[in-house]
Amino acid sequence: MSGESDFSSLVESCSKENNGISACTPTTTDIWVNGTSHYFIWKYNNPFYVNAEYLNLYLYYIINYAYVNVKNYNNLTTLTGGIHITVDDSWFLSPSLTSQNLTMYGFLLPSTANVTLELSDPDSQYPRPFNFTVTQLASTHLNSNPNSASTPNSTTDDTTNNTNNSHNTTHNALPGWAIAVIVIAVIGLICGAVALFWITVVSRKNKKNNKLIPVIITPKPGKDTEKVLVDSISVNSQAPILACRSSESVAMRESSIASRPLTDATIEAFRSTPMYEEEEEMRRRRLGEALLQKQLEEDGTSVKHAGRFTHVKSLADIQKSAIVEQPLPPPPPALTTNKN
Repeated sequence: MSGESDFSSLVESCSKENNGISACTPTTTDIWVNGTSHYFIWKYNNPFYVNAEYLNLYLYYIINYAYVNVKNYNNLTTLTGGIHITVDDSWFLSPSLTSQNLTMYGFLLPSTANVTLELSDPDSQYPRPFNFTVTQLASTHLNSNPNSASTPNSTTDDTTNNTNNSHNTTHNALPGWAIAVIVIAVIGLICGAVALFWITVVSRKNKKNNKLIPVIITPKPGKDTEKVLVDSISVNSQAPILACRSSESVAMRESSIASRPLTDATIEAFRSTPMYEEEEEMRRRRLGEALLQKQLEEDGTSVKHAGRFTHVKSLADIQKSAIVEQPLPPPPPALTTNKN
């Protein structure tokens, strides 16, 4: 079937077949071996193709109940009725270690038809795909390792992917100075966090120890330099603040003082201190001035004009009260004369 007359006779013979078929060759009993040449002959006067100027021929395998496309012949002139083809490696999905027979399906459609829709539609108006057998020969380019049984295109794609991945890894790597900056920044953040924690702990400890602030006062210069402990309430007094003591020591001292009984000797010793004498003098002075002011208000005299008189009178009252309180000295002993 290599001559022109054979091709024409095949096309003419096929045109006389019934309209239920789309192609006359290959038939279901034909076996096409890899490397051989054959004719695809279709019924050009089929009512479903007669109005189409061009046809497309699709070749499929059925794998897991699904059509898998392997090769296409597009824009074939409808009126030619056939095409001369050669079976080659492009008709197979992958090389094989051994020779094998595979069932192939051919589907002829007008070039304007959607092959996906027509193939999946069981009620399509076009003739259904026809099947025939192709023989795949064992490949001589494969080694004994089954894992290497892959197409040259797959090997090329894997090599390309590996090269791209290595380039991407090289481009995505950070420079050395950027890594150093990141490490220094992380160390700085850690040190700052530790310092902040330490400052917080010390601040809380100081606040806890300084809840109460007792003070120490001293009398005027020239007097007794004995230091007296007072509570933090005495901050409002006129005495100068010298130093601070712990609140716990002040509380213990106050409790110990309060537990001691007051005796006449203790009271007398307290009165004999310069601080007590000074406070007593000031108390007497304020009392005298208050009495004088009250007397002047009753008499209608202004306090401004009586300032000097008030001062003199208050001093006189203080001296008078001091004389009254001081006991009289005992009389001197009587002198006796010896008479000879």
